[in-house]
Amino acid sequence: MPHRTVTWRDRLRYRFENTLSRGTGAIIAWLALASLVIVLISASVLALANIGSDPTDSASSIGFVEGAWQSLMHAMDAGNLAGDSG
Repeated sequence: MPHRTVTWRDRLRYRFENTLSRGTGAIIAWLALASLVIVLISASVLALANIGSDPTDSASSIGFVEGAWQSLMHAMDAGNLAGDSG
């Protein structure tokens, strides 16, 4: 019977599945981490693309912190989308 080499992907998957087996707290922590990554990526895109919060003002642009805050609020409460203009 040939031996299969264990790859880094196998080790990562094993550790990830072990953390999920620890219960609800671990799953919530992974979801929080995934949400944080998504918020940081979208805030970076908003800041780097120089996208403004006011479409009528061409000089309006939001920074990284404001972009992160807006992304977090949209992720947590979809009702915030209704109040957006533009």
